[in-house]
Amino acid sequence: PILIQGLKNQNRAMSGDTVAIELFEKNNWKKPSELILEDEANKVDTGDTLDEDENLEVQSSNSNPMSAIGNDSDVQPTGQVVGIIKRKWRQYCGMLVPNPIKGAVMHTFVAAEKQMPKVRIQTRQAENLKNKRIIVALDSWPRYSRYPLGHFVRTVGMIGDKPTEIEVVLLEHDIPHSKFSQE
Repeated sequence: PILIQGLKNQNRAMSGDTVAIELFEKNNWKKPSELILEDEANKVDTGDTLDEDENLEVQSSNSNPMSAIGNDSDVQPTGQVVGIIKRKWRQYCGMLVPNPIKGAVMHTFVAAEKQMPKVRIQTRQAENLKNKRIIVALDSWPRYSRYPLGHFVRTVGMIGDKPTEIEVVLLEHDIPHSKFSQE
């Protein structure tokens, strides 16, 4: 396993993608962090460039990787993604967080899968999609954007509705769940 820390080193790769990795020199290898930063799903996030994340990455990279408490056996090979060979994008279930600016068409989609980054989607139906589980497909991930771009595919149902949540779990795990024919 190779440790990839920070959005800059992730280079727009997502879980499941086939990527090319560059290993850092052994003296730059780090220990996995025990600190987990989690986005709040309903938090308004108007920023979209990687520049805003540089302060966090600079703080973590300034610390000496070998000087942390523990032994050197905890240090893992560390590297960065230098190329994405094959994307493994699919449709994702989640919810829409409408833009607080009235009349805006760019909104944030938060996937049910925690490994998935937020996605920017363009839609004029934000009010209709509020409090609903929706499916979004990814289109692209611009080079200097913190988030991929996607588009609305369909509505699954209301958030918290038992049949809707069951369908979300089935869709996220790629389990066939279509109705059986009479035959």
